[in-house]
Amino acid sequence: MPARYEHGQGAIMRLGLVIGFALTIILVLVVSRNYNPYLLVLLLLPVFYLTGMYRAFTSSARKTKSDARSLESTFLKVLLRDAVVIDSAVWQDDNRKSFFKALAIILAAAGKKIVFYDRQYQGLTNGAKALIEQFRAQDIITFAPADISPAGAEEDAAVPAIQALISAARASRNVVLVSDSREMIAQARKAMKKRKTGLTVIDNLDGIEDSCRKYCAAVDGLKIIPLAGAGRLVKK
Repeated sequence: MPARYEHGQGAIMRLGLVIGFALTIILVLVVSRNYNPYLLVLLLLPVFYLTGMYRAFTSSARKTKSDARSLESTFLKVLLRDAVVIDSAVWQDDNRKSFFKALAIILAAAGKKIVFYDRQYQGLTNGAKALIEQFRAQDIITFAPADISPAGAEEDAAVPAIQALISAARASRNVVLVSDSREMIAQARKAMKKRKTGLTVIDNLDGIEDSCRKYCAAVDGLKIIPLAGAGRLVKK
């Protein structure tokens, strides 16, 4: 569902509230001037309508906020809890724009950074490099040299993301891989098992992208403030 459709739905709901309120005022004026018990019954109709619209409006707002906090918690407690490596294919995927936008919002609001290992940068497209430079301009990413043994370099020479994971494993007992490639995930599991390092895989990217799109739309529409209560989320 496009963000503009959701925005249109919210505008229609607000218009409905205004119309219902106006009708209620008109009926109140009519009843006050020409008292009739039957008109009182008629007056109840816009009241019920307003009540229903208000409940729907507030319910939608609560769900938007709840979904936003859930996504923020997922990012901070799972994706950003340990060292994270994002597959090169994900960086280069134009269908992941909302994911990276939401990631940037949450990183900036929480005052956190992700580490990007230089081995990955060399083979990226210009579009992916431009995205990473945007992250660097926002001070939410930091570059680090890949630090792997010669044996490790030979083992995974063709896969920069795996080399990045090996480097990350030197600094963390658990690493996170964001990828929807079965082959990449299998290679990552093998490499981390060999090094006795835990691996968390995030591969439901289509579902995350949809949640991120709604989150970004809510932030852009000023329906939520990013990371309200962020201190509680970050400390856990």
